[in-house]
Amino acid sequence: MFYDCAGWAGPDHAAEWGPEWVRFGLQEVALSQTVFATDYPQAVRDAGEVAAYVAAVRALGPNARAMVEGIAAEALVPDLSRRLGKRAT
Repeated sequence: MFYDCAGWAGPDHAAEWGPEWVRFGLQEVALSQTVFATDYPQAVRDAGEVAAYVAAVRALGPNARAMVEGIAAEALVPDLSRRLGKRAT
């Protein structure tokens, strides 16, 4: 089972309030079972708010950065790095 950790669906305050939801999720669910925002942004329509939210989540620390970068996504999508044109790390 995987947890999709987007954290925020409101039209505003995503960068201000949303990372707390993600921080809590990362305390409760193993990083290996957590993916980030497969359907985000839901209600957030401002590109600056989306960018600020992702930056705020990354700032939570190394596990949050790894989640945003898709560390667990390979388990769900075979050959994801190749499909996205990335080098495997």
